[in-house]
Amino acid sequence: MAQIKPQPLPMTSQPGLYIITGAGRGFGRTLTLALAEDAAPGSRFILIGRNSEALDLVAAAIAELRNASDEIETRTVSLDLGQANADAIESALQEATKSPLLGTYAPPFGLLVHNAGTLGIYGQKSDCLTDKAVLDEHWSVNITSVLLLNAYCLKLSIVNQWWIVNVSSLCAVQPFKSMAVYCASKAARLMLFRTLAAERPDLSLLSYGPGPLDTDMQAQLRESADPESRAMWQDLRERLLPPAQSALILVRMLRRGGFGTTAGGEHQQVDVYDVMDELLQPPTPPTPATSEQAD
Repeated sequence: MAQIKPQPLPMTSQPGLYIITGAGRGFGRTLTLALAEDAAPGSRFILIGRNSEALDLVAAAIAELRNASDEIETRTVSLDLGQANADAIESALQEATKSPLLGTYAPPFGLLVHNAGTLGIYGQKSDCLTDKAVLDEHWSVNITSVLLLNAYCLKLSIVNQWWIVNVSSLCAVQPFKSMAVYCASKAARLMLFRTLAAERPDLSLLSYGPGPLDTDMQAQLRESADPESRAMWQDLRERLLPPAQSALILVRMLRRGGFGTTAGGEHQQVDVYDVMDELLQPPTPPTPATSEQAD
C-alpha cells in the first residue's frame, strides 16, 4: 500500500480560514465548536447554513467558548445551497472573506468542510422516485454545491494551502434499501473527491464517515415509510455515536495528518470506526526521568 501523505493541519499554531457548511445544527454545529476550541488566535470562521438564527447561536457559542475575546472572528452566511448558483455562492463568500480593516486578509491555510446535506426522498424504493423537483434540489445541495464551493475556494488567492473535508457516510460505499437518492449522492461526492485527489495532489483531502450519529437525521430515518428500513434504523438507536465523540476524532485526525489520500493520488474514505480506537486513546504520559537521566 502506498504511503499516506501526512499533511497535518496546523490549526493550533497558525490562524486559518474555516468554512463549514451545514454549521447550524447536528454534526456541523458540533464540529464547528470542536474546531473553534483548538483554532489559533486570528482564525476566521465562516458558517454557512439555511437558518440564520441557528448560525447566530453557533457564533455566540464560539464567543462564549473563547471567553468573548476577539481572537477568533466569526461570520455567518445564510444560504440555501439547494437554490444557490455560482454567482450567489461567490457573492456571499466574497463578503465573508473581506478584511474588516485596511490591508489584506491572508490566512496561511484554509479548511473547507462539506457537511451540508439532505436525505432527499427516503423510505421509498427506487422505482417510486418520480418527483423531479425534489430530486433536482437534492442533487444541488449534495453534489452541485460541493463543486461550486470547491471551485470558488480554490481560486481564493489569499489562502496558501487548502484542506478539504467531505463528510461522507457508509451509504457512499454500501447500498441501503429505500435510500437510493442519498446513497447515490454520497457515492458521487466520494468520486468527486477521488477525482480531485488525482487532479490536485497538492491538496489535503479527507472523506470522513462520522458513523451513525444521534442527530435529527436519525430521528427522520426511524420514521421511514418503508417497514423494513424503519425496523433497521430503530434497532440502531441504542448504538448511535454522540456527535461530539465523532467530531473529536475528526479534529484529532486533521491535526495528526494522514488524510486517506496516498502519494500516488488514490483517495479512500476513512470511517470513524477505522480510527476510533487509536484516536480516542489518551496521550501517553512522559516517562519519568531516572536519577541517571536527571544528572
